[in-house]
Amino acid sequence: MLVENPNTVAQTIKTDEVTPVIYAGRGWRWLASAINVLIFIAFLFVGGFIAGLVGDDITVIPLLAVVVYFGLQIWTMKTYQQTLGKKWLGLKVVSYTTFRPISLGRYIAREVVEGIGGQLVALGLFDAICAFIRKDRRSVADLMFSTIVISVPK
Repeated sequence: MLVENPNTVAQTIKTDEVTPVIYAGRGWRWLASAINVLIFIAFLFVGGFIAGLVGDDITVIPLLAVVVYFGLQIWTMKTYQQTLGKKWLGLKVVSYTTFRPISLGRYIAREVVEGIGGQLVALGLFDAICAFIRKDRRSVADLMFSTIVISVPK
């Protein structure tokens, strides 16, 4: 059982300004996903092109390009709490309850669920409808992982 230490003093953050949370626009969320897909396709294309130039096995270099792509995405998620598309558009995934950054594992799991949802037509449509009809613009993955996509100043 976890018990708080009664002798500790709670710390508060003092600030004079209150920054309102701005939910990411529905179109911006879609555009960030589209940018991520285009970057993925570019990595595949470059990997295939290089494989064709060097005459190497056609699957090894594109596979390496995919690994580099996912490594880059994970690095940006860990460093900035954003995918490449979200970073370029000034969007960020945060906890729905605290509006603070989420753990890397939770972020990766959320992106995997969104990626799988995007590949399955029925789930992808349901996800899009959910984000479009909710006032807070949360998708199914956001609801599953208690996250929300917000706009952040660049």
